[in-house]
Amino acid sequence: MNSDISSSSLRRQALTLARELRRRRERDRLSAYRPYAKQREFHDAGAGHRERLFMAGNQLGKTVAGSFEMAMHLTGRYPDWWRGRRFDGPGRYWAAGETRLSTRDTVQKLLVGEPERPEAWGIGGNQGDAVSEAGFARTRVLGFRWPAHLPAPPADVPVADGGGPVSRNEA
Repeated sequence: MNSDISSSSLRRQALTLARELRRRRERDRLSAYRPYAKQREFHDAGAGHRERLFMAGNQLGKTVAGSFEMAMHLTGRYPDWWRGRRFDGPGRYWAAGETRLSTRDTVQKLLVGEPERPEAWGIGGNQGDAVSEAGFARTRVLGFRWPAHLPAPPADVPVADGGGPVSRNEA
């Protein structure tokens, strides 16, 4: 044994390695996802059905299954056990909920990471190396979709008519 390496140095190295392992696991949740039987049945049904319904009680994994499936389609990273539909290229996806807050606190949190912690973005189902954030000038936005049940937006907010594009190339 090398006497030049102190026990405190070994402890520091072990702690550094443990932190790095935790960081990598946090940012690679998709590869650790293992569905339970009903979730697996839902995923497998995607091979033959364009639309599916996952009915289960509260807190039984419906949102987790849907979010991780979306993450697989978004990244193209399918696990070995996957028997559902596979997409060969990028697609357009919407993640939605009943309200802006419910979407943020469930689906968005599972796909992207905790919204209140920007440093944690990319630790949801989407791999940290598969998520990017880029800003663009408001002048490049052709219009926003505005829910009919809300009061009219400020006059300087362009509203899309619903039939046209919202932007030319931001997706």
